[in-house]
Amino acid sequence: AEKELAKFKEYIVKRVEHTPIQYILQKAFFRNLELYVDENVLIPRPETELLVDRVLTLISDIVREKAAELGDFSLTDITDTPDISLGILEIGTGSGAIALSLIKEAKPFIAKSLVGAGKNGQAKIESPDNEPAGSHVAKDNSSAGAAAKSEGPESESAKSDGFGSGSIKSFSALQATEIASLIKLKITATEKSSAALEVALKNAKNLLSEEEI
Repeated sequence: AEKELAKFKEYIVKRVEHTPIQYILQKAFFRNLELYVDENVLIPRPETELLVDRVLTLISDIVREKAAELGDFSLTDITDTPDISLGILEIGTGSGAIALSLIKEAKPFIAKSLVGAGKNGQAKIESPDNEPAGSHVAKDNSSAGAAAKSEGPESESAKSDGFGSGSIKSFSALQATEIASLIKLKITATEKSSAALEVALKNAKNLLSEEEI
């Protein structure tokens, strides 16, 4: 009890000296991650999460276009499984918040976006030039094994929503899962400060599985 009280008083003194709570507790939250932080790195800011959103969207655009080029497929039918390779370089990673978030979120986000795009005009993802992502390779959904085929009123509804020529490519849930499994995402994070790099490596060790590393 005395040790806890002494620690609490230490926290109060640091806070009076305007030390950020994150540095006092050596803990910061970023998106879905709980990160270790100290004075050697900047505290991840909430608005930086928007950058991760933007990068995830751009990655999804690229994967959709590459997947459309593969045509109708199932992994069980592929002899030489094609990879969808993507490389990202982050300069000055700090705590590793951005890189670690991308590693954790990229594949689930891509799979979800591949299924959701084009449904009732929702989940429209745009490329940097504001053109609908994949629109120039999605002129015929059937030719690229795009949307899950359905019959009856639901199919007619999809057509009426513009889910055809020039629309955003959409895939079935199974196809999206298969496509996500093809993604080879390589993220290289650099950091000039060796002390900051130690923080990033500590977070990577705590948050990533051996497969993700």
